[in-house]
Amino acid sequence: MDCHSMTCWLSQMARSARTRAVSAPQVRAYASKADEYAAAARNELEAERPIAATSLAIHAAINAADAVCGARLGQRAAGQDHDQVLALLHQAGEDGALQLQPTCADCFP
Repeated sequence: MDCHSMTCWLSQMARSARTRAVSAPQVRAYASKADEYAAAARNELEAERPIAATSLAIHAAINAADAVCGARLGQRAAGQDHDQVLALLHQAGEDGALQLQPTCADCFP
């Protein structure tokens, strides 16, 4: 199948993604870690340490994505290809990415 659209590409990527099952307690743990990393990123920004803030914000986004995918799909991306998480977020629904915005947007006011 030849894909020329982002939707088609994401759909193919989601089908081929390596995943791991996620339970409800794990979803809560990922969401809690995302909040903690985001708070730490804000603190580092306030302390004018942007490199540390960036690393922490990345971890916040990874955990938030795992929480969204886990809650919506019962699985999270487990492969080395970071594009797979985009495909899973797309599969989780258009508003899946919107659920990430409060966590990620709080890092960078």
